[in-house]
Amino acid sequence: MADDEEYRVLRKGTLAHRVTIVSATLLGAVAVSGAVLVWTSMGLRWAQQRQSEVFTVARQSTTDLLGAYVDQETGLRGYVITGQPTFLAPYTAAQPRIPVIVARLRTLTGRVPGAPGRLAAVQSAYGEWDEYASAQLAQVAAGDRAGPAGTTAALAGKTRFDALRDRVGDLQAVLQADQDANQATVVGLQQRLVVLLIASLLVLAGVMVTGTRVLLDTIARPVRDLAAAARAVSQGDLSAPIPEGGAPEIRAMAGDVRAMRDRLLADAHSAERALQALEQHGPAVTALREALIPGAARIPGVMVAGRMDPAEGILAGDWYDLIALSEHRLAVVLGDVAGHGPRSAVLALRLKHALAASLRAGADPAGALAATSRTLHDLPDELFATVLVVAIDTTTDTLSYANAGHPAALLLNRPARTDLALNPGERATPVTSHHDRTRTWIDLPSTGPLLSPVVASWSWAQADHTFHPDDTLIAFTDGLLEARNPDGEQFGLTRLLDTINAYDLTDGPRLLDAVAAAVTRHTTSRRDDQTLVYARRAPARPART
Repeated sequence: MADDEEYRVLRKGTLAHRVTIVSATLLGAVAVSGAVLVWTSMGLRWAQQRQSEVFTVARQSTTDLLGAYVDQETGLRGYVITGQPTFLAPYTAAQPRIPVIVARLRTLTGRVPGAPGRLAAVQSAYGEWDEYASAQLAQVAAGDRAGPAGTTAALAGKTRFDALRDRVGDLQAVLQADQDANQATVVGLQQRLVVLLIASLLVLAGVMVTGTRVLLDTIARPVRDLAAAARAVSQGDLSAPIPEGGAPEIRAMAGDVRAMRDRLLADAHSAERALQALEQHGPAVTALREALIPGAARIPGVMVAGRMDPAEGILAGDWYDLIALSEHRLAVVLGDVAGHGPRSAVLALRLKHALAASLRAGADPAGALAATSRTLHDLPDELFATVLVVAIDTTTDTLSYANAGHPAALLLNRPARTDLALNPGERATPVTSHHDRTRTWIDLPSTGPLLSPVVASWSWAQADHTFHPDDTLIAFTDGLLEARNPDGEQFGLTRLLDTINAYDLTDGPRLLDAVAAAVTRHTTSRRDDQTLVYARRAPARPART
């Protein structure tokens, strides 16, 4: 209990603890300020949109409405005075426009306080005037021009039209007042947004200055001094002093460097014996390499080829295997253990035999992965592998696969159609080769987690595809796609497809050599194992006559 308490006290003073506290505080502040900025920006956008889409259009619409009313009043007076139907043209032209303008205003002003009532008052006043106008028109049409042109009728018409004009003015006043209030809101939100942005920039500048100071004092300078001391040790000065400043993590690293220096000094005399012992491992390495050589299993109607290029030496973390399950069934296994060298090769050999045993015992690809994963409980958690297991059956023309975190394999030379049946996560893409032949490739993505002691109890999904004559499967490890040129560009899937399309799919070894050559031309050095596997259904033989 005392040790736990001491550990908690020490942990509170570490750089990681400080960074965690500061990061949590900063994240909270950023989240709050971000939320306020987003809310303010949305409010400003809404207010500006309302200003342009509501008030501008509404003000213009009220002006158009008043103009239509004036056109009707002018046309009515001209017709009453002269009795000529041509004077009614403005009246008649304005009549169908008025309902359209009113409907537009009703939509625009529905949320403007007081506007719906004012618009209703306008419609009521227009109804009264329109009733008067209809009576005038009827009298003139009947030949009575004296009555409509009289003083009493003219005064009644003026009174009603003035009332209509006043109602339109009331509506315009309401719209103007709400527009002014909305404009004040826009100005206020703009000012708030500017203040928030300035405050955020000031806080960010303060954080950057403080963070830079902390990084320099607790990390940069101590790491520089420690690097200089470690460099001196690497150059043979085993008595070089090791600095002890900086954050607790840096001090712990300095302690490790000091321990390494002392260990090197203490073990200097055993270096020659260690070199001699390495020579004795030659036969074991050779035996391990030979055990990883893929089987030579074949079945009629399927052409297979493979190529494996280790990153260093003769031992790779990659492997592939070919297992004949029956006269018409073949299993293709491709795996990639993290890292390379003897340790990875040992795990690769273990996985190879476990998967082969499960498949020969009748397990399907998903079942073989699940059975193998249960045997990894004794491994360190940091060891893991990606594996693709494919089963080909020529009697049913099917290809079944399960993918444990491995790069998606390519199922090539399918018909150039978009209605292919796909499993979850798969995609079909047509590509045109250099011979103007369109091929469609289907990727076979991961159907479950990678193989690791951490997921020993997990299971994997399995997917099926038809595998007809002339269909081709090409699988590979990530070392091929991730090979980089001096500019840091990966070889990538696009270059792989371009290389495949430039060659005949029927010649597997030549195709794999072409891909390997393209990768070699792309990169100057190999940092990871690179493995390719090819499987192709042979074309159907023509029936004998």
